[in-house]
Amino acid sequence: MILNIDHIGIAVKDLQKTVRVLESLGLNVAESGKVERVKIEVAFFDVGGTRIELVSPLVEDHELARRIKDQGEGLHHIAFNVRDIGEATQNLEKSGIRIAPDMPRGKGHGGKEFVFLDPSDTSGILIELYQEIE
Repeated sequence: MILNIDHIGIAVKDLQKTVRVLESLGLNVAESGKVERVKIEVAFFDVGGTRIELVSPLVEDHELARRIKDQGEGLHHIAFNVRDIGEATQNLEKSGIRIAPDMPRGKGHGGKEFVFLDPSDTSGILIELYQEIE
């Protein structure tokens, strides 16, 4: 089911500040932009074939803003590429792993389909499934 790691998501308050930190380490932004539909701003860095995603909320009442306030900045999720997101989620639900009810899903940055799994079913790990557009 899993093809590879697409990216590791890191929640940050100030996207531009954190971009500068990673650039000071010699990394370069591969893509960036706002995803207005889910009210976030992102910057991706390619690191040896795996991407690091910095993700920052655009509004104060966002789930991500609440998480940063409660838990601080840092690791938010790990995203895996799958061939067919519908098939993957159906198989996982048969195994008792549900889609997170309070997390965004649909089309994300670059128009790629995504869904988050319920962390209460995944040992507290927030897992995102990502389907590449063909």
